[in-house]
Amino acid sequence: MLRKVVLTSVALLAVAGCKGGTPSMSHGGVELVYEVAAAGADDARAGALAETARKVAMARLAAVKLPAVVRVDGRKLRVGLPSGESASRAMDAKALLAVVGVLELREVQDATFLKDLGKDLDEEGPIKVTRDNWEDQNGKPRGCFMVDSVDEANVRKIFPKDKLPSGVELVPQQGGGTAGEHLLFMALGAPVITNDVIQSARPLKDPMSTPTTLIKLTAEGAKKLEETTERIKGKKLAIVLDGKITSTPVVMGVLSGGDVQIPQPDVGDRKEREKNASLLAAAIDAGALPGPMTLSEERPVSGR
Repeated sequence: MLRKVVLTSVALLAVAGCKGGTPSMSHGGVELVYEVAAAGADDARAGALAETARKVAMARLAAVKLPAVVRVDGRKLRVGLPSGESASRAMDAKALLAVVGVLELREVQDATFLKDLGKDLDEEGPIKVTRDNWEDQNGKPRGCFMVDSVDEANVRKIFPKDKLPSGVELVPQQGGGTAGEHLLFMALGAPVITNDVIQSARPLKDPMSTPTTLIKLTAEGAKKLEETTERIKGKKLAIVLDGKITSTPVVMGVLSGGDVQIPQPDVGDRKEREKNASLLAAAIDAGALPGPMTLSEERPVSGR
């Protein structure tokens, strides 16, 4: 069962993060206003989504000791960051709430069918089928076919879901698709690990290794991971966050114990990557938001 966020008095005090108890915007600060529901959702549905989002947001902010006033305003979620340290950490709050927190582990397919579906594509055109090569645990060359494109819409048109094998989906890698950057789409099988079997998440702080978020699975999840990695040794397992692939490690052996590591991309300085690993851990540990939230306004608030 998907973990539910339970807000105890201890969690509420952690959100307050100050000796005076509940945080207040009486001295001003910054307010972040989020659209929680899609435009087509009715008011009742939108309000229910906003209330769920409020609880998750409070738990996440508590985890990183960021004082905030979080309230539902009709279809919107308003996050008030009081003046002082709280307001100065607005970037942290935005990063924390930009993550929906839906985590999946999925088998990467060899996807020879992509070569057949894309047989008429120009090799020098904007969309092409390419191949990712690696070596398995025995040093034997392996690989999988994938789609390279700057335009997701055309990828979906040329490689529609009904032309893919049952249970297979084309999923983009994280980080591409902006300012003309290429997106790589890999063919993944159905999820084998989801939020339902996540027990906890925490950052790994080792100065000798890449900043990483460690996901601990339940006993059920650990068994699924062990069975899956036994079956696909030598192939790749994709870690997918919010519908985008963050990494595709080669399975060199059976993974037992129920630990999954999500390393931070090698971008920016170490301190920034360590912070991002901590924010991701807080987001996943508190539970997923009901859906993506759009930041519609960020405004200063005057004291009263």
